[in-house]
Amino acid sequence: MKALRPSWLNEDCPTWCVREHREQDRPDDRYHFSEASTVPVIAFAELSVDVAASMHGLDLVVWVGRYLGETLEWVVIEPARERDPHLILSVESAGFLRDKIGEQLSRTGRDSGEVGK
Repeated sequence: MKALRPSWLNEDCPTWCVREHREQDRPDDRYHFSEASTVPVIAFAELSVDVAASMHGLDLVVWVGRYLGETLEWVVIEPARERDPHLILSVESAGFLRDKIGEQLSRTGRDSGEVGK
């Protein structure tokens, strides 16, 4: 938080919060969020027999959030230019997903450190 502290902000921001909280923020918009990471991916719109034909480039953004006054932190994975589809996972669930993706990648003969190289 860089500007004057809004009257409703009764807690310190987490170290990862980059949001500029404003006095006029609506109650349902009072949450902390991190800087987003953008991940270019190849995705497909629907599962079909010819998956390759439906593949297209897509930028995903990944960020962390937490509502004011709560302890539950969540990870959001969503398209950069569209609202849906998106996943909102608890931090613990995101860790489990990361581990399972690593397991699946190892079946291809690559580990997660080799992907994208």
